[in-house]
Amino acid sequence: MALWPRRDQAPLIWREFCEGWLKLSRTKSEDWWHALCAATWSRPVAVRSAMVYRTALHDGGPPLPALDNQTLSPAQLIGSLEDLIQEGRLGPLKARRIEEAVLQRTDVHGQWKGA
Repeated sequence: MALWPRRDQAPLIWREFCEGWLKLSRTKSEDWWHALCAATWSRPVAVRSAMVYRTALHDGGPPLPALDNQTLSPAQLIGSLEDLIQEGRLGPLKARRIEEAVLQRTDVHGQWKGA
């Protein structure tokens, strides 16, 4: 019997988005995903649901930000990170570092750069 429950890996498209697009470490990517999976508040649940939906449809097409600029927009991701902090699912320091990565990929109009 394991001391810690087994945590499922984040979907490949999530890892591509976080590690490839946002340039997050694998640890931050996985921690963010597990926080989303444990969340009950609406914005984090919407982000997780959108990612699960994208996972089901992913065919190696355009980068994720080009696919969904509503639920997975920079503003929604930042809002969901704030919700994860408030819900106690993700620590503030880690969330702020993820937010910084999101902002690095965001243009002056609040949209994904290059999307």
